[in-house]
Amino acid sequence: MKMATATVEPPRMGTRLLALPPAHGMRLFETENGPRILLLDDNARGYPWFALLVPVQVNGPDVSVAVDDAQACDAEALFKVSSRFEIADRRDAYVLDVTWTDPMKQHDVLVLLLCFGLGLNSGGVEFGRGPQELLNGNRKIPIPNRWDDALWGQVSCAVLKVLRSSPRSELWRGLLRKAPPSRGNGPTTFALASCLYPCDILDHMPLRDAARRGPADASLLALGQMLDGEVKAVEPASVPTLLVMAGDQVYVDATAGLFDPKSLDDQYRVPYETLFASRGAQAVFARRGFEIRMVIDDHEIVDNWQPIDQPAGASGSVQKEISDNAGRCKQGIDAYWRYECGLSTPPAALAPLWTPFEHRGLSFFLGDTRTERESRTAASFRDKLIMSHRQSSALEGWMTAARCVNQYKFVVTPSILLPRRLAVCDEPDYAIQCDSWVGYPKSLYGLLAFICESQVQKLVFLSGDEHLSCVAEVELSTAGKPSVRILSVHSSPLYAPYPFANSRPEDFPAYDCFEFNAPGSGVRYRCTVRTRMGPPGDGFALLTPQRDGVTVDFHRPASTAGPCRFTWPC
Repeated sequence: MKMATATVEPPRMGTRLLALPPAHGMRLFETENGPRILLLDDNARGYPWFALLVPVQVNGPDVSVAVDDAQACDAEALFKVSSRFEIADRRDAYVLDVTWTDPMKQHDVLVLLLCFGLGLNSGGVEFGRGPQELLNGNRKIPIPNRWDDALWGQVSCAVLKVLRSSPRSELWRGLLRKAPPSRGNGPTTFALASCLYPCDILDHMPLRDAARRGPADASLLALGQMLDGEVKAVEPASVPTLLVMAGDQVYVDATAGLFDPKSLDDQYRVPYETLFASRGAQAVFARRGFEIRMVIDDHEIVDNWQPIDQPAGASGSVQKEISDNAGRCKQGIDAYWRYECGLSTPPAALAPLWTPFEHRGLSFFLGDTRTERESRTAASFRDKLIMSHRQSSALEGWMTAARCVNQYKFVVTPSILLPRRLAVCDEPDYAIQCDSWVGYPKSLYGLLAFICESQVQKLVFLSGDEHLSCVAEVELSTAGKPSVRILSVHSSPLYAPYPFANSRPEDFPAYDCFEFNAPGSGVRYRCTVRTRMGPPGDGFALLTPQRDGVTVDFHRPASTAGPCRFTWPC
């Protein structure tokens, strides 16, 4: 394919056209209505007016426009131009719904933002033909309704200039990988990860093309290598087609207020810009044919967030604390909808953060154990809920739905279901100190009782948050019912550099057996938990469900020994 090559004699001074990759990277979403791209920019180079999608070929450090000399076509057939961004959309994050043209299906796609700068020192190429309004206050540059050859010539020059002058590490922020070839009819493998502490100047991977990997990016870069086929998964695992991130994708409170942004807008925006701009995220988040699902936890809001009840006659300072706490939650949820779900406008306040979904025949339920939990005190924690009645009812209905009965089904909650902490085994009242399901006995016992009474089979719980890897085989029993076995898989952190913030294997018993009454009834149940710990360190898990069981591989990018494997049933 050939681009239009018509040129325009540029004026000596005036507006300049720039074609630039998004400054802070992007993420690809596969929605029911087609692909959606979230672009993160910083406006320092001027507001973008359009997004330009360019099919490209990547050869080592070189990125070039994909051109087929055997077939001539005009530039508009080769390039894809988005709708014009409106003023209301200019919040540094731009949502773009796209359709793939044939050239885009066959190649990688470079996403560039078209900006209009002023003066000869702003980079880009001169833009003009006829009088133009300059971007100044509320005045806009009028763009022709029809992208004629003259304008395409200038766009082509701007694209070629950025391709020739920018290192691949910078272009990578705007690169969408083409979908991999079909993986056949083998078992589906998906990845499980959580807790990605933000990088800084000491532990990130620099922008240089041949830079050494930083520890903050190592886990996602290793997953990217697996997606590229550079690292083979050990059978029966295959190349993963889904990444489930079980919370704490960002830390808005990374320095506990010492160096965190003071503006709430910056505090809930900058961490996502840091994440998306990282080399690890660029290796994983912008791939066609690879789905990513995320759930929200406390560090998207503030450490160990929970609601605060307003006592009668509360003073002004207490009311302000309650208001600030609720405001942080709203800011965190709005940022979650925008950056982790790709919605330009957050839905209504009552929209749930939990949802079921299907992936290649596997059933998942993404749970919310953070924003719906109730406020606790030492006197009341035994009767408080970690999720609303509405969500609990939806989860119970999903577990017993006809399509889920005879297949493996996966419940994702940031908070670990089981095992219990050793301190709780010795002293049940210590549960008030736990941020997980154990800290909400009414919810925990109600869920376990329902699973046992309903005889839910092939059920696997997935979680993060504790900064370690383990698998817990859980057996539930009661009089007059066959016992039920479920599995709880807890993922390692992608990056958790501070040992004092991490749980330790010795915090959890290898064997635990306890009895409980179902909430609101006198029925007695027994729960037996056998826990096996994974290897220490950062990384991710690969899960491969098959007809006769589930294989769990814990991967460590820093290890040369290969993954640590567990199978269930044993």
